[in-house]
Amino acid sequence: PPHPEVLGEAEPRRTQDGRACFEADLRSAPQHEERRVSSRPAYFPTLGGMVECPVYARAELAPGMRIEGPALIEEAESTTLLDVGDVATVQPDFALLAEIAAS
Repeated sequence: PPHPEVLGEAEPRRTQDGRACFEADLRSAPQHEERRVSSRPAYFPTLGGMVECPVYARAELAPGMRIEGPALIEEAESTTLLDVGDVATVQPDFALLAEIAAS
């Protein structure tokens, strides 16, 4: 995923194991509604069938963003489906942490 705006020097800080680590300012990251790229129907049995739901581009999500289902998060290799009550939060390392609602 693209890096957020990097502050200060272009040189990364190095971690103890030698990996590059950039300091980023995420305060200006757009809210999740601004990251929505489209909407389309998707099948949600819990809602009784096809439902128009928001679609987000995975590469456009920033750490700290929360997306509530029903929603789709698309990337080249996969699509994440969030059902009603599910919540995905983008972690500091850009991973998605999905909390699945109890059925």
